[in-house]
Amino acid sequence: MEKVEKYEKETTEEEAQRIKDEAEKENPSPVINERILKITGSASLENDLKFGTELGIVLRGSLVKTELKDNNDGSFNKIFKLKMLTLEQIEEV
Repeated sequence: MEKVEKYEKETTEEEAQRIKDEAEKENPSPVINERILKITGSASLENDLKFGTELGIVLRGSLVKTELKDNNDGSFNKIFKLKMLTLEQIEEV
């Protein structure tokens, strides 16, 4: 009896994989070339910033949009748009 149950489980997993493979053939997942983060928003600063200075920034934000941009070569760029809520820390690196 144990062999039968084991065989049924393997058949079920194989069937699930077959269904998944068929679904991907009909509607393949897009090939992602790049993942890009775009940040919008503004914050008040305590001090001036020096032009050309490399900065480390810690911020808190909310993801407001995700989209796929077609590269017209069979691949896509995935763009994440983040709205900055607060600026936690900014310092020269």
